[in-house]
Amino acid sequence: MFRHVPLKLEGGRVGMGERSKWNILLFQSKSGCRELLPSCLVHGLDHLVMTVKSIEETSSFYSRALGMEVVTFKGNRKALCFGNQKFNLHEVGKEFEPKAHNPVPGSVDVCLITDRSLHEVVEHLKVGEISGSDKRK
Repeated sequence: MFRHVPLKLEGGRVGMGERSKWNILLFQSKSGCRELLPSCLVHGLDHLVMTVKSIEETSSFYSRALGMEVVTFKGNRKALCFGNQKFNLHEVGKEFEPKAHNPVPGSVDVCLITDRSLHEVVEHLKVGEISGSDKRK
């Protein structure tokens, strides 16, 4: 059972509030515990990166089987495009930067769209005890 509850931060604690940019999802878990989840920070998918054994074989399969358009970008980079979405293709051992931490064939690197600042997203993840790394450093 899901229900949206407007909340706001008051002195570092979550409190009820009529006007708040925080939208929390309250639900009853299978264990019977009530849990709070922040509303989704993600508004869409920018692109994903597929690490593959062969760009040519992968391009051929997805264009033939699903009708995706193969697009070549600067530096002979390839992507599979469909609608407003795209899968960038990296060949294992010949990846472009930035890339996944440990790219292996079949791995996927997902790039999402948010209207929040990088700082807000990082702080949100810290509160949820989710770790990560900043490849820009």
